[in-house]
Amino acid sequence: MRRGILLIKDLEKNPEAIIRVYDRFGLLVTQFKALEQGWKGFYKNRKKSLPNSYWFKVNFLFKEALRDFHAYFSLERN
Repeated sequence: MRRGILLIKDLEKNPEAIIRVYDRFGLLVTQFKALEQGWKGFYKNRKKSLPNSYWFKVNFLFKEALRDFHAYFSLERN
């Protein structure tokens, strides 16, 4: 996260990579492409998401094969 925005580094070579953010129940919160602005902590880009645990999944190409990467993070608000 940088200045409250979830960005995934090192995807410049995969501009079509899709990042999906899920809440702790597995419900899709938002999705965006690698070169878009990232996630600012809003549910479906409208309502502020609650401070909680979230995870993201990235689908991208690596050596001509589709790959997945996922990780967890905590959203905190002041």
